[in-house]
Amino acid sequence: MVMLAVVVVVMSVVCGGAAGSNHLLSITSSIPLTGDQAAGEVNGLVPFLECGYLFCQASTVTVNDTVHYWDYHVHWELPSGVGMDDTVFMVGNRYHMPRAYLVFKGFLANHTGQYKCQLYQRRTTLLDTLNVSLKLHDAPATRPCTNTLR
Repeated sequence: MVMLAVVVVVMSVVCGGAAGSNHLLSITSSIPLTGDQAAGEVNGLVPFLECGYLFCQASTVTVNDTVHYWDYHVHWELPSGVGMDDTVFMVGNRYHMPRAYLVFKGFLANHTGQYKCQLYQRRTTLLDTLNVSLKLHDAPATRPCTNTLR
């Protein structure tokens, strides 16, 4: 009976992480986010022309002799109508660490929508997704990008 209890505890730590949360991903941001990361849904209000970022990382991935950090890839899926350009771009997700920044160089009305941070293993197997809904806020930008060239 004691052996069974040890196996259950080890399996829950290895497979599920902390109790109540199965997410491998977490998000931090230069803008205030609300919602529940444990439920996979967060929201943000972004002022017009705000310079900012969303940082998504997998801090608790399995690594052993056959699975390494570079086997994981974090990717941002953008809402329809938003394309990677000089005002929205992704950095930091190419080599060795399961993380990615999504950078806004002047948040515009067409940047609103549902963004998805996705964790893949070997770029083929989807392991986790966190949804971030961004909306335009009428407050003035705290970090305006009015001094950048477009």
